[in-house]
Amino acid sequence: MSDHHLTDDEYVKVFSAEDCATIQLALQECYRSFKDHHDEWHRTQSSKIKQLLEGQFGHDVK
Repeated sequence: MSDHHLTDDEYVKVFSAEDCATIQLALQECYRSFKDHHDEWHRTQSSKIKQLLEGQFGHDVK
């Protein structure tokens, strides 16, 4: 279950630890699938996912 909060400049959603683990796994799988594509959309998405994994989940992405 998640909780919703609204701040001045962003929408914040709080997830359980189990939900966060599921989200992290999904992001890792998407990153792996997108990172080797050479078109602009996939490169942009993989960059955003990498930033999320490293910044929000503390996961070192290679």
